Amino acid sequence: MQKIMKKYRTAVILLCIQLTVRCTLFLRKKKYLKKEQVDLLASYECDGGWREIRRDRSGSAMRDMALKGSFCAYEANITYCGMCGESEHMDTHRRLIDALGLSEILPIAEKCPEHKMRIIDCNVRSKTQTSKFVEWRKNLTETVQAHAQKEIAKRTGGLKDECLIVAHVRRGDLDPRYAPQSVAKKCLPNSYFLPLIEQAQSRYPKDCRVIVYTEKSTGFNRSQVVEPLEGNKDFYDRNYTVVVGGDEVAAWIDFVRADEFIGSKSSFSEFPAIFAQGNVQLPAHRGNICPMPDWTMLSTDKNCGKWTNGTRKAEP
Repeated sequence: MQKIMKKYRTAVILLCIQLTVRCTLFLRKKKYLKKEQVDLLASYECDGGWREIRRDRSGSAMRDMALKGSFCAYEANITYCGMCGESEHMDTHRRLIDALGLSEILPIAEKCPEHKMRIIDCNVRSKTQTSKFVEWRKNLTETVQAHAQKEIAKRTGGLKDECLIVAHVRRGDLDPRYAPQSVAKKCLPNSYFLPLIEQAQSRYPKDCRVIVYTEKSTGFNRSQVVEPLEGNKDFYDRNYTVVVGGDEVAAWIDFVRADEFIGSKSSFSEFPAIFAQGNVQLPAHRGNICPMPDWTMLSTDKNCGKWTNGTRKAEP
């Protein structure tokens, strides 16, 4: 009996020594590592679910991160560890998350943990009317809107537009001269946005400011930069403020704080619209992952023009 007790006592002592050494080494690492590296070490210890980051631009990545990651973990009562992996858009992802005040809720790790990840997923489309989704959205919305007001105060010196109408006119890879027909159908012409903006203006004071966020066309493979098929003359003629290829953070902050937000067939519109404090109008399309009950979903058969057999290299 004494031999058995001695054997177990020795094992316990060795285990305690081993744990002490490991803790000491970890604390030393944390002391001398940069903050980003410390965050990464901490993220590896997360006992919950992850999502591998998408490689495309920030709208799709953020939407996937929040809805199929954060919400699905929330619904299942699982800790959401965040997204991990490599993406050329990582810096933009981080800036957008920081600006919306979601860094702690939607963390990103540069590398995925070496151990097997638990991938968080669920059918978000069927969840948007549930009490869990409403509760999750409410918690995040309060955080996002508070940070949006802080960000705009920084940019304007504390001044606030009394009335603001914002439209996101998606162009870029959707130019029908350079994109396959299946992609270019997501492109909505100026004639789609103009009456919606004018209708919104009729509901607000005459001095209500209108901002149109858009970008130059880069073609489907983003290898060239050309003027959009229609251009922005329609918007300039009406004295709207037109921002071409502007800062993504400024765009999202304005989408969130606008009295009226008119979006495109784009996750870059859809994700910040989840947290919008004003009215939201979005076109209904197959890509809508989570239409909110308070959004106005618009049906439209308009598109930006003709295609040349769906090829990418058609002449302008």
